[in-house]
Amino acid sequence: MTEEFQRNTVKLLLTRPYTRSQVLFAKFLSAMTYLLVSYFAVYLYGIIFVVIAGGGWNDLADTVRAVNASPIQYAFRGMAAQLFVAIFYLLVTFLLAAGMRSQALSITFSIGLYFLLQNIGTMLSLLIAYTKMFWLKWNPMTLILVSQDSILNIGLTKINGFNGLNTPLWAAMLALIAYMVIIYLLADLIFRKRDISLS
Repeated sequence: MTEEFQRNTVKLLLTRPYTRSQVLFAKFLSAMTYLLVSYFAVYLYGIIFVVIAGGGWNDLADTVRAVNASPIQYAFRGMAAQLFVAIFYLLVTFLLAAGMRSQALSITFSIGLYFLLQNIGTMLSLLIAYTKMFWLKWNPMTLILVSQDSILNIGLTKINGFNGLNTPLWAAMLALIAYMVIIYLLADLIFRKRDISLS
């Protein structure tokens, strides 16, 4: 999206009989398609590699025995948990790209945010555990941790016997989907309001 502004092709793009919202949605669909294809290709390669490696399968079985899942079940749980997070970060990147003109800048900010938000989520989880401010768990960074832990059934959000972060998976997912919709709508609003005369 930022490349359209960098290469000054956005004006030509917007002369077509499509609204800015339609253009943005088409770009989002192409990004989602690329994400899903590459994501499943990497996971399939990983599963094949583990099977070919032989011994790695037994190591994985030992690792996941504590969560009452077969290696295949655990792999698919991990895939589901990470896919949801990947889509969330794709939308955050989309929001940044909707308002920036530099492709390098939007990618740099997105990568930085990926690591920053993960650390913030962990710190907020500890803060909630020790301050008992349970309402804080509804922020997206903590919800990402909660949904991952619920899908994987590893209980990382249980801190020293504290169960305050244990939110039903359906509630965490619904809240994350609501955040995703809000982020997309903000990206759409920014893209519709952007001035292309400077491009």
